[in-house]
Amino acid sequence: MKSTSVIWYFDRQVHDTYDKKYMDMKVGTKVAILNRAKDIFYRKIISNRSKNPDFDLWLRPLEVDDYELKSLKNLKEYNLYQFPERFGVATTCRVYASKDKCKANFTATPIMDTSSYDAINNSMWEPSFEFEQTFRTSDANGIKIWHKSNFGVDNAIISYLKTIPDLHSAGLVRNGDGGYVYIDGTKVTKDVDLEIGEGGYDPLINIAVLLVQDNGQDFSLQTNKILNIKQI
Repeated sequence: MKSTSVIWYFDRQVHDTYDKKYMDMKVGTKVAILNRAKDIFYRKIISNRSKNPDFDLWLRPLEVDDYELKSLKNLKEYNLYQFPERFGVATTCRVYASKDKCKANFTATPIMDTSSYDAINNSMWEPSFEFEQTFRTSDANGIKIWHKSNFGVDNAIISYLKTIPDLHSAGLVRNGDGGYVYIDGTKVTKDVDLEIGEGGYDPLINIAVLLVQDNGQDFSLQTNKILNIKQI
């Protein structure tokens, strides 16, 4: 959806509920609120995407399938790969491995990086070409595919969900040179539209309105209600 349309809908929603304190809000401030709502929206639907079929529809424009990871270095116990552009969360990861003259491909199971030492020393979890199993972890440096020198990793193919870029609407500002200075200090001179699937903008805007209202109620509970995430 065009960023100008998102702000238009946001304006209509807020004017209905919070008109007096909203009248003088600048475009850059509105954009900052919407981007904060966007981050909350993304985290919520990523962690709950199995609970609501609409979430898959909203995430569809962010899907990247069968991306070959770029190798950074090969170490004794794992190979380190560069994060893909705008990497959000991996959905699958397949390893193409070789040992002697044999080749195989199998899934790299995700685990927490802090659990890697336990996993690599556990016969049920340790990387094994014969059993066609391994695991992957990640830290600030990239994605690790573990092999424990049991086999070679020829390449690794990942499917993942991209992050949603911050939306911007510089075209709505009418001043000498156009645009605005964003909250992080950068000068914004171009529009960036909202990159989510059909129907997702409505709950995102409702979350942004919730941020403006700041009514003192349980914010997470109210957000879950907007997204129709049932409480356990």
